[in-house]
Amino acid sequence: MRNKCLTYAVESLSLQLGPELWRGRPVLDFGRLLNSTLRLGTASRSVRFSVAGRHLQALVPADSVFFSIKDILFNREYEFFPQFELTHPRQIVVDVGAHAGLYTIIASLSASKVLALEPDNDIFRILSTNITRNSLTNVNIIESALWTKDGFAKFYRRGNSQLGSVRTRRNSEPILVQANSLPHLLSDALQGVQGRKIDLLKLDIEGTEFDVIPSSDQETLGKIAKMVVEVHTEHGKIEALTSKLKQCGFSYVIVKRPFRKAVNGEIRVLGNYKLRLLMETVNLAMGVSNYSDWSSLLLFASRQTDDFPQAERSSIKERVVETSLERPLKTKTK
Repeated sequence: MRNKCLTYAVESLSLQLGPELWRGRPVLDFGRLLNSTLRLGTASRSVRFSVAGRHLQALVPADSVFFSIKDILFNREYEFFPQFELTHPRQIVVDVGAHAGLYTIIASLSASKVLALEPDNDIFRILSTNITRNSLTNVNIIESALWTKDGFAKFYRRGNSQLGSVRTRRNSEPILVQANSLPHLLSDALQGVQGRKIDLLKLDIEGTEFDVIPSSDQETLGKIAKMVVEVHTEHGKIEALTSKLKQCGFSYVIVKRPFRKAVNGEIRVLGNYKLRLLMETVNLAMGVSNYSDWSSLLLFASRQTDDFPQAERSSIKERVVETSLERPLKTKTK
């Protein structure tokens, strides 16, 4: 029965995708389609999930609830490589562009300290509520954007609460927000800790990565052990990021989305059965259609090449856009 439901849902979705996408030409914006189909509003919705058996809950803006759950809880894209898993014990994790805080919440369960930034004051209130609701005492939250210098910056909201950016947007009136530079942010995170690096930095800053990373010096980036970055390709060239990372001693893998970490039961979405079915349906539709989201890639960077095991790279080799790793992937012979 479940498979029949999935098949019906995929067939129904395919009618909306259009024939070009189903011939392997990725011309569809899944976000727009799903927001339109689900008629998502602006209110917040409660999401329940468990991490290693601990039950948690968070409010998430309705306009982003699908992709927040899919990317962080269901597909766990940011954690694809084992050494990027949030359930590994860590000292310091920094989450920039934290939004409602799902990534922050999970990171806080295994890290000694988590620092989270969110510039949108409406979303920041939700983030603050979620930290309090889950009694997380090792999380520091800052209402701020990440920018190339300290002070203030113009912040442009968009129709979806996940897409606000310091980058100029047409037909959008900016609001003035507090801004922190990366050196300032990392100094705050490392305050009181000597001889340590930021164990993991996550950036989802809607194009500002093309300002922040290339303008950072080696001393600043030298304080980071690993990072996972959403790369919004409409705002710049990938080479602007990769050349700086290589210069500063990072190895990297860039992957086109969507992709999914192998399910191990550590993180589970509780309830929300219709939404979970929809996520499985969309993942299946994307797989069948060979859909790729070139507008938002994921960049994994680390100072240790061993953080990118060949087994994981092989499993997504068709989705790897670029990598600094010199050793080619071996094709298994039958």
